[in-house]
Amino acid sequence: MPSYEDDTRKVQTAVTGRPGSDQPVFLPFDHDDFDGFMRGRSRDDFYCGILLGGCGKQLTAKRYLHKKCHFAHRPPVHCRRTQTGEDSADHLYIGQALQRWLHRQGHEKVNVSYLDLGSGPGGAVEVRFGSGARLVRVQMGRMSLNQWEAIRAQFVDEDVCAQWAYGPNSGLAHNGVQTEGHAIRFTCRTEGGTRKVYVGTQHPDHSVELTTLDECHLTDDGIITPHMTGEPLIDITTDAGADTTAQLAFPIVPGRLAFTASVPAEEQTVTGRRLYHADVQPLGSVMTRIRIALPLHAVPPSPHRLNVIESTSHLIPQTDSSAAKPSWLIEAVGFSSLPVRSDPRWPALRPAPEPPAPSVTVTGTHVRAALVERFRKELEAVALSHSLIDWETLVGTTGMAPSDITPADRVRLLIEVDHPRADGKPVLSSLVGPTGDDSGPPSFFTDILRGLGRPHDLRPIELGRLRKVEQARVFAFYQEGDSRT
Repeated sequence: MPSYEDDTRKVQTAVTGRPGSDQPVFLPFDHDDFDGFMRGRSRDDFYCGILLGGCGKQLTAKRYLHKKCHFAHRPPVHCRRTQTGEDSADHLYIGQALQRWLHRQGHEKVNVSYLDLGSGPGGAVEVRFGSGARLVRVQMGRMSLNQWEAIRAQFVDEDVCAQWAYGPNSGLAHNGVQTEGHAIRFTCRTEGGTRKVYVGTQHPDHSVELTTLDECHLTDDGIITPHMTGEPLIDITTDAGADTTAQLAFPIVPGRLAFTASVPAEEQTVTGRRLYHADVQPLGSVMTRIRIALPLHAVPPSPHRLNVIESTSHLIPQTDSSAAKPSWLIEAVGFSSLPVRSDPRWPALRPAPEPPAPSVTVTGTHVRAALVERFRKELEAVALSHSLIDWETLVGTTGMAPSDITPADRVRLLIEVDHPRADGKPVLSSLVGPTGDDSGPPSFFTDILRGLGRPHDLRPIELGRLRKVEQARVFAFYQEGDSRT
């Protein structure tokens, strides 16, 4: 067989059916394989596909004995297609393979898009399913870290459960490993006169283990390969309705374990820690209901928030004295609350619903005026001390309980705290909310901005930055005022 390494001038891939088709074909190099490829096809079946970055014109399959068989344009030729090699249609092969695989997984409505990120179609492959609320995105082309983070945040804002995967030329897989503990890679190889799709699992040591899509399965977390680590050790032979808590075991990795819907356990404390029951889900695993032990000094976790364990923790086997059955206890050092109610990394976790609004409202004009004045004075004192205050503490300074004020009245009162509005005036009520350095803005901060006529239609990360800016402006404003007096 002749060597084809030096012949890179010709078109090796095309699409069939029509110019806009996403059905790719690869023309084998060798003349013997060419005959098998053409069996059942005519020379008019091939197009320089638009989704390949091509001109859409017909191509002719050329058979040669001593050089690479290839597709050729029919004159006159005015095509600016830049990628013509054997890997130039890999984005179409990957998109079609994912579509067939998802159909086999039981999903009927599967839509594939080939995104142009500036260098032609195929910079990314997005496969949406589940009424569009879920997708697999294969990042084929290069992308900056800032763009990657912005798109991930956009998916979270849109409540889209997105599984990221990466092509052979995407350097973002290393960032995916840092974020998720592993990364899914896609690559294609020439086998049997076509391009065969392989799925790789990239590990923290940069090794990549390959398999085929047929060996993978789909969960709420996305594509699960046979080589993924950290999956729960669950006896799959148990009945669907059986309690799997006793068989559960998984590594505790900071930033990869989330919990919500936490409630104090019956036995309140043990060995200097406070106990909670919570819905827990590790990345790439299933959700289960187990106990969490937190330090006594830790702020109690809200059942209405999604919380991530960020510090080194331990999974400890326990024994239920009443049933003599093993269970599990997570002994956590600390956690942080996410500013959003859902996260595609933990799709099964849903925070407990907010309690119903109390029936009592602040309707009296004199009562409202007194509360606003009290809140303003307290927040001015907080500003002078360069600190923050949570809503419960702020309400407590008035002698009322948080349950005495509805969420709607809370927003109205805090808006009135910042009246009269003036250009350049900092938002004093930005000091109200979670007090941790890494805590996001409270849910009502957007409503306050809206009521003050300020920009409010922002992504969570932008909202958090705006709140930090406003807090700094408040501190500077009251520090200057204090120095003048």
